[in-house]
Amino acid sequence: SELTSLADADKFLISDASDSNNIKYVQKSNMPSGTWVQTGRINNSSVGATTINLEGCFSNTYDVYMMIMRDFRPSVDGSRMRMIILTGTNTLVTGSHYRIAHSIDYASGTGSGGVKTERHTGSDEFHFFDSVADAEAHGGGSATLFITVDKTNTSGNTFKFHGTCSFTDSSDQQNTGKLGGFYKESTNDENPTGLQFKSDNNITSIDVTMYGLVQS
Repeated sequence: SELTSLADADKFLISDASDSNNIKYVQKSNMPSGTWVQTGRINNSSVGATTINLEGCFSNTYDVYMMIMRDFRPSVDGSRMRMIILTGTNTLVTGSHYRIAHSIDYASGTGSGGVKTERHTGSDEFHFFDSVADAEAHGGGSATLFITVDKTNTSGNTFKFHGTCSFTDSSDQQNTGKLGGFYKESTNDENPTGLQFKSDNNITSIDVTMYGLVQS
């Protein structure tokens, strides 16, 4: 019968190069693997709702993650995007311990524009994009985040991230920024299992992939 997924204890039969009549096996956990391992993905081009969850992407296997958002596009021009931690059976972490400090450079013309900053110390969600264009040709929003979740140390921090973003706003201006934030609790108090992405209005499309870092 066909296996659709592999456990670390699963074994592959091989023919020994030095003795073709000798069949041996190698265990999956002993095979070479990539540094980054995909732990979850959502790719939906017709969401039709204000929220969508990336479930089960954080586990006790990894403490460090990389999130690549290839696409986020709302149904209404100028909509915002927010990010909320999920725990357990996809329960929202709604406490007012979300902290962020963002700096976004925007271009309003050749050689003109400015810098927007956003800082929060007591929010109930991570603020992300402040205004995203709805037109597909404008590319929506994209981001790359590096995330630490102290799974192996329950006294450590619940969730911390930093990264970069790029998005087109409702005025068709390019926005490029650096993002950073954390949730002010320990994993013993709030143990993340996933993320919810949220907008003011319905989300049209989203593509987010999460990877866990293999550490020796």
